[in-house]
Amino acid sequence: MAARVLIGSAYEMTDEPEPEPRRPRGLVEGEGTAWSVMSTLVAGPVLYGLIGWGIDALVGDSRVFTAVGVLVGFVLSFYIVYARYGRN
Repeated sequence: MAARVLIGSAYEMTDEPEPEPRRPRGLVEGEGTAWSVMSTLVAGPVLYGLIGWGIDALVGDSRVFTAVGVLVGFVLSFYIVYARYGRN
């Protein structure tokens, strides 16, 4: 397939093949998706666990809301991963 090259203010057709699209260095196909899934699965329990820890500190409870927050974070993280990538 011929490539279009900008020369001056007009495009000109050449016989050179179009260059391959560039991929970020070091990434194999699907690696970005894997990192996205892993970060979602880690961030959910951490975020909701911290929210639960803050509620425990305010209420003065014995880490009940921390455990509930971590569990809710796991459930929501798995749901988000399923909603984004698992419906194929």
